[in-house]
Amino acid sequence: MPASTATTRLRYAFALESTLNLLGGITMLTYPSAMLSLLVSHPTLITNAAVSLTQWLGALSCGLAVPLLLALPESPQAPAQRKLTYSTLLAGEGFLIPVMLLQAAGARDATGLTRKALVGALQVLVPPAVGRLYVLVRRPEWFGGGETAAKRD
Repeated sequence: MPASTATTRLRYAFALESTLNLLGGITMLTYPSAMLSLLVSHPTLITNAAVSLTQWLGALSCGLAVPLLLALPESPQAPAQRKLTYSTLLAGEGFLIPVMLLQAAGARDATGLTRKALVGALQVLVPPAVGRLYVLVRRPEWFGGGETAAKRD
């Protein structure tokens, strides 16, 4: 696939991910108890602290949409912005995924989250993380800016 086509597709992926981050984040900010009711093993676990933390996670999700949106336009700085954005998001996923794996493998109800919720979260996080790693390591020319596979190899 030509680098320009791949760059365009990557920009669409950035736009889609930022939209999903904003939708999910706004939902967590405005309906935290409803979100928690889908995740916890017992309704008594929906505490004021859990509601607050869910809203914090919603705010963080909205904040993570910003670098994705900033990396959308074409500019001389865009390839570096896209690479930094992917690297930063992958770093966060690199910490979050192992924690979720350990929690999913741990004692039943130890986290208060259902195993189904943890596995579902992993199903949402792992594919984009693998994709980011692939683009960062094997296809950096997809960020734009004219780097080719020949220059990389």
